[in-house]
Amino acid sequence: MTLREGRLHRSTLRGALTLTLLVTFATPSQAQHAGRAVVDSVARALLAEPDYIGVAAAVGREGKIVLSRGYGTAIRSSSTNVSNETQFRAYSVVKPMTAVLAARLAERGVVDLDAPISRYLDSLPPMARPITVRQLVGHLGGIRHYREGEWLSVSQAQCTRAGQGLAPFMADPLVHPPGEAVKYSSFGYVLLSATLEAAAGVPFPQLLRREIVEPAHMTAMVLDDPTVTLPNRATPHEFWRDSLYDARRANNTCKMGAGGFMASAEDLVRFGLALLDGRLLGEDMQAEVLRPMILPSGETSRFGFGFSFDTTDDGTPYAWTSGGSIGGRAAIVLFPNEGLVAALASSANGRNLVDATVAIASGWRGKQRSKAAG
Repeated sequence: MTLREGRLHRSTLRGALTLTLLVTFATPSQAQHAGRAVVDSVARALLAEPDYIGVAAAVGREGKIVLSRGYGTAIRSSSTNVSNETQFRAYSVVKPMTAVLAARLAERGVVDLDAPISRYLDSLPPMARPITVRQLVGHLGGIRHYREGEWLSVSQAQCTRAGQGLAPFMADPLVHPPGEAVKYSSFGYVLLSATLEAAAGVPFPQLLRREIVEPAHMTAMVLDDPTVTLPNRATPHEFWRDSLYDARRANNTCKMGAGGFMASAEDLVRFGLALLDGRLLGEDMQAEVLRPMILPSGETSRFGFGFSFDTTDDGTPYAWTSGGSIGGRAAIVLFPNEGLVAALASSANGRNLVDATVAIASGWRGKQRSKAAG
């Protein structure tokens, strides 16, 4: 496992691994207790850091939520604690949902993954017309990412459709010809959202809800619209000069499928479970989504359908993604061979949460997925 998060206390990771060993040799009830202890240990370590005030953790396996807990404070002004229903900014954890949406629409013939996006979108500049849906999914399209200092300036407009969010980048030159390099791009996923919206003839928020949120039984995922009052919304925070503040105002609606939604940690796990148990995709497309893309050069990309891929120290493969910016951070990890999904979400842009999420999943590992689980 690559340590992406140097600030996670090493002693906490060692403690989580020790508890995992106990799970391996425990009875089912003891294993469940030890799994919860792993999650509690990691959550306490996060809250001990100055830039976290509240976090939510969730774990699911073989189609069921096995743990969903909140830790710390969601709303400081009312001393409201984090619960399993607390909504956090999910940011780039939305990207795999958008990619799976593209795959789902492709299965039905609504989009062709290898067709140019000009088939679905009018008025594209000439350099963007040859980009394919698959290239946008795999960060191969050549659309640029945010420039230095640009994020906040493009996070003020209000959008109700993905097509309304294209203006900040569509007139800019490509950073490479389509398909010739891998360059991570949130704007590429805004363009992907607009493409799927146009192909389906449905505004992207409603399309994502119909095709992903509802089939996965996600109950708290909504567009991150600051003009709408959400009683379970965690107050966004920022850590600056050794103090925690309410975050600067940001409107993420124009990010759409690149990172414009709020969700609970439990919702993120429900998405992962629905992907693994076949509710969202057929067997062949599911297999394609859960592996890295192969580049035209024959090399393996570090990206697939919104996910990145890694292995644990014992060689077990997993898919992951994370996201964070002003007022939120989240991560999701999937162990497909074990039917296991874990997620963490928080209300501040602290460090990357991927290794912490792998750590909480470790407490529930230890057996291969049953055939009955699909």
